[in-house]
Amino acid sequence: MSSFVLNLNRYHFLSLFLLLIVLNPVFINAEDKLCDKVTDLKVDGLYSIPKEEFYSLIDVKEGQSVGKKDITRTVKRLFQKGIYDDIIVSISEKSDSNCVIVFKIIEKKIIKSINIENNNFITKSFIKKQLLFETGERVNHRNIELSIKNIQKAINQQGFANPIVTYKIIEKDIHNVELVIDIQEGTPIIIKKIILNDSSGLIDNFLTISEGDLYDRVAIQKMEQRIREYLIKNLFVSSTFSYSFDEGVLVIDFNRGKQLTISLIGNEKLSRDVIIKEIPTIELKEITDEVVEEFKKRIVNLYHSKGYPNISIIPAISSGEDFIDLQFFIYEGERYTVEDILFEGNSISEKRLKELLNLRKDNPYNPNFINTDIETLKEFYQSLGYLNVSIDQPEVAINDDRILIKFKIHEKDVKIIKSISFIGNNLVTTERLQGEIPIKIEGPLNEIDLAESRRKILEVYRKMGFDNVQVVIKRDIQDVATIIFEINEGNPILFGKTLFRGQIKTKYWVFNRERLHKERDIFQRSIILKERQQLYRTGLFSDIHVDFSEPYKVDEGVDSLFYRDVIFTVKEAPAGAVEFGVGYGEYEQYRGFVEVSYKNLWGLNRQGSFRTEVSSIEQRIILTYYDPWFFRESLPLKGLLLHEKKEERSLGSRDVRYRLKRTTASLGVEKKTSDNLNIEFFYDFSVVNTYDVQPDIVLSKEDTGTLIISALRPGLIYDTRDSPFDPTAGILAGITAKFASFLLFSETDFAKMSFYLNNYNSLLKGIVLATSLRGGLAKGFRNTRELPLVERFFLGGRTTVRGYEQDRLGPKGSDGNPTGGNLFAMGNIELRADVGKGIGIVSFLDFGNVWQRSDQISSLKYTTGLGLRYNTPVGPIRVDYGFKLNKDKGDSKGALHFSLGHAF
Repeated sequence: MSSFVLNLNRYHFLSLFLLLIVLNPVFINAEDKLCDKVTDLKVDGLYSIPKEEFYSLIDVKEGQSVGKKDITRTVKRLFQKGIYDDIIVSISEKSDSNCVIVFKIIEKKIIKSINIENNNFITKSFIKKQLLFETGERVNHRNIELSIKNIQKAINQQGFANPIVTYKIIEKDIHNVELVIDIQEGTPIIIKKIILNDSSGLIDNFLTISEGDLYDRVAIQKMEQRIREYLIKNLFVSSTFSYSFDEGVLVIDFNRGKQLTISLIGNEKLSRDVIIKEIPTIELKEITDEVVEEFKKRIVNLYHSKGYPNISIIPAISSGEDFIDLQFFIYEGERYTVEDILFEGNSISEKRLKELLNLRKDNPYNPNFINTDIETLKEFYQSLGYLNVSIDQPEVAINDDRILIKFKIHEKDVKIIKSISFIGNNLVTTERLQGEIPIKIEGPLNEIDLAESRRKILEVYRKMGFDNVQVVIKRDIQDVATIIFEINEGNPILFGKTLFRGQIKTKYWVFNRERLHKERDIFQRSIILKERQQLYRTGLFSDIHVDFSEPYKVDEGVDSLFYRDVIFTVKEAPAGAVEFGVGYGEYEQYRGFVEVSYKNLWGLNRQGSFRTEVSSIEQRIILTYYDPWFFRESLPLKGLLLHEKKEERSLGSRDVRYRLKRTTASLGVEKKTSDNLNIEFFYDFSVVNTYDVQPDIVLSKEDTGTLIISALRPGLIYDTRDSPFDPTAGILAGITAKFASFLLFSETDFAKMSFYLNNYNSLLKGIVLATSLRGGLAKGFRNTRELPLVERFFLGGRTTVRGYEQDRLGPKGSDGNPTGGNLFAMGNIELRADVGKGIGIVSFLDFGNVWQRSDQISSLKYTTGLGLRYNTPVGPIRVDYGFKLNKDKGDSKGALHFSLGHAF
């Protein structure tokens, strides 16, 4: 038996490996083989990654042969993880050319903590901002050395001479270290005297340092920046600022320069504020003819964009010792709008051509667009094969304040494709390629379809694993066109190993479960893009970069395949968050919430949150848990624990209708069966204590006291909306059922179902028609005649039928308090108009009603009204007023509602 050891690290891996090849007879093998069969494979020293991940990265397998290149490639790949200092490979040869291979891993230490010592004046937070690393990262000596230099420089900039910064690394255990940074700030550099050379006295308003302070160059530079911003804003020209420091004396030399004033004479149609905004806010060294001409050009372009083609401007300059006066004498001329745009000589529809232009009917006439639109039309025609097209300067006819524009187009002959051929396509038939590409023989030659044809050919090959395929288009254009696609197919490539690096807390299994490819699958970049998108959707990463190794062969046989490794480099996003908010609603009045959440529990993308909500009528504490891969399947598990104390009040009088305390536990799964369809199934267990109930609300004994409700709750959701917060197109539909039974240890028995169907259609730009239809029914069974109060349906309020106060629509008791019901139906129609600057106006029609039994169904109640919206990133802030159209006797005329988010 013979054996040898490879001790391979980042710095001397290659030299040691070559030396061993020469000195060890095991390596001297014409076939590059170390042994015919690996009988045992071991790994020691793994800490940060599981064995499953380690074995997925190596080219050594039990029961297979192993060669030098397998070991070399494996070690290089492992070092790419960025977490290893040394990798020692031991190969022990047994009889019959069998061997045992042992990988001994020595990982880089993890920085468990960073401690700053002996700093007296400079804060620890300031020092940590200079570091190029954080706790949890691996020890990187180069980054540590650079960080030490950064700290020394920063301390010196803060006003200390010759600071000394050192560090030491203290091992806490076999894997973790403590980094201690020792700060010797050095001698303070004190400003003994300040000399200001400033005749204007302006600098006194910005001075933030005084005699006796540290010579803080950062503070001086910030002061200089504020001064320059002031000078630019107030149009000072030829300003200068400099400073020097010697033997405790700080000398500041400042000359504010001359202040530029701009006068506008003759501007009647456009205000001074609008015109002055076109003057660039930059630091001006001097006012030259070129600067004045640039100002003039910007003003002219502004007038052109507003429809004033005949604008004329004459500048005049005068100056004194501390001022420059720049006057613009403006002749505005008449304003014109585009009456229409016509075309002559075109075989392409006017509608399609008009869509290409900057000039538009009924828009202000801008002469600057004429030449750009001519070029746009030329490029469009040439892309369609009209290579010799020409377009005359358009005819411009003025009719009062309207301008009619006519483009004359000389299309000339389009080039016809007479021949399409392929060279180098050995693996794909010509017939298949011809069927894939959009250009055809006897069809017109155009660059758009030609480029698309090349893309289609590349796509065909890449789906077959030929990632390095090259396609060159050659054209021979005379009276007709001959097209040749030269194809270099390259070699088929399969997926090799997949490596994930950069993660600190996230486990390998999170990455692996998002993979759509396996080793030895056909290599396709499109699959990697999908995997990258899926990793982003986890919310765990702020950056994901993908690299590919160069193609390599596992063996050197003539027919052996090429492989390509995939390397994902990630940067983890902060997993924890604290959110809070305050608001006001017409029913809850003042309200607020605080939520603490964490989205990477145990490094597995499991999420938990704690939320508390408070309003004038309700206090809630909510704990949630979410596991996106329950039982290692793509089956999200959701859990919730809720405790709430709530008062139901009348909106006007604020009288209490009833109070309740509820504790609910909910657990269930949901499954996304397609991009739009989601199925869910939950179990709910609630303990509800209802008390202080108005007598006329009580319909059964379950309406007061403590009640246990145990129920199953399946649901189905279909969503094609383009935005969850402010949709303009799509459908949101769903159906939910709830079954409570004594079989589930419930004290009440009922079945309950509700549905909703929301539809959104964009009618015109900025105008959306939104409609909603909702309904529900419930029925008690066994000993339950009436549903418990907390399970009955109520309508009225800002999200149901506006114009009615919260929950006031439907059956009422003898004292006029709403009792709720077992059936409801309602609908909403909204016309949403965006008027600009985030403001919207809504007109709506709502209708609906609630009934206790099906034999009591009566007519629907209708309301209409107007609303105002102000868009925010999380949905619009809205105010609605609804008018009752068929109100009952004693009802109010309407109600005001305001909240966040659309009604539906």
